Amino acid sequence: MNLKKHLRSALRVATDIIPKIPTKEDTVFATVIKLVGMVDSLSKFSSKGNVAFSFFESLDADAFTNGQFVDLFFDTPVHEAFNIELFELDDYRGVRIAEQPGLGTLYFAEYQWGSKPELSDDFWASRDFPFDKVLAQLWEVFDKQVHIEVRQDERRGRPRTSFSPMPSISDPIIGKNAETLERLKKRHARFTEESEQCTYLFLGKQGAGKTTMAQRLVQAFDGRCVRIDAGGLTVVGVKDLDFLLRQLKPTFLLVDDIDKCPSLGEVLPTLLSLLSDLRSKHPNITVIFTAARTDGLDPALVRPRRIDKIVEFGLPEESEREDILREYGVEGDALKELAAATEDLTAAYLQGIATQLRCGDDLAEILADVERMKKIAATANPPAKALKEEEPSPVDA
Repeated sequence: MNLKKHLRSALRVATDIIPKIPTKEDTVFATVIKLVGMVDSLSKFSSKGNVAFSFFESLDADAFTNGQFVDLFFDTPVHEAFNIELFELDDYRGVRIAEQPGLGTLYFAEYQWGSKPELSDDFWASRDFPFDKVLAQLWEVFDKQVHIEVRQDERRGRPRTSFSPMPSISDPIIGKNAETLERLKKRHARFTEESEQCTYLFLGKQGAGKTTMAQRLVQAFDGRCVRIDAGGLTVVGVKDLDFLLRQLKPTFLLVDDIDKCPSLGEVLPTLLSLLSDLRSKHPNITVIFTAARTDGLDPALVRPRRIDKIVEFGLPEESEREDILREYGVEGDALKELAAATEDLTAAYLQGIATQLRCGDDLAEILADVERMKKIAATANPPAKALKEEEPSPVDA
């Protein structure tokens, strides 16, 4: 088969359609005309006899649409195991062919929209392509913990997804949090033995240790964790996430800051669909949501079989604050004064204070800063509404 010839024929379909895509500058009348033209063009190429159908049928390839996978493949070390060739069809179009002997071949359409080429969300893979084997490499590269960040890219007109390792944890677990971790480990072991899925909501102020606790729990079970910020769920669909989860096969999914999502109403259907899909398709994945407040959380989300257990993270008491400050190297009179002055501040604040002291800041100046921090925190974070009685209780012993 003359591959280059077939590629030229296959993407010629786009030549008739791309110029008809509406732009922001078009009037309403021009937009309607262009849309009618696109429909007409698509109808011309919809039969089995068109060149695109013939090309991909001859490849014996499966078609996919998933921008997250395209970003993952090219922006992480996954692609380094493949031999990749670019076939330029003309000044505007090309195809990247990625092949790994023994695994299969991937075909990515590429367009030159300006000074930089852009890859389409659409791609094709040889039959029975082992995506799970390819994506398993991420767990080794990122030490079993993958952070997925999704944001809308206005220039591309579609989401941009980045994949990176989660920051390693070094924060100490002290006092009540240490006891909570031990209870969580015992509880989770029981659920795992019974092959029962559990979804948690970790609730507490920013800096209270929610994400650290989640990572500690993952480590305790030698698990693989995918973390995604809740805001990213506004621009990515459940089907797209399902594809990644099905191939990555994590044991934990951490969805951070669901209360901070600017469009929580828009995210709710995605969250509910995601939880439903996880129950039916991924029963081995434990889900952990984090939130600083319960205000605005829909009752449809906070109920059993959606969120099964709420774990609340309180502020450290004075003895705990002493232990935390001591852990970060604070000693002597400064330890006592700072522990007494930092009521209502989280462990993250305490770590920052200890760093200032270690770097030579005057103790009196730090104490004055602490008072200012507490005033700002009280203004920015009024007391959260209490949980409803029918909501799940904190983690049991």
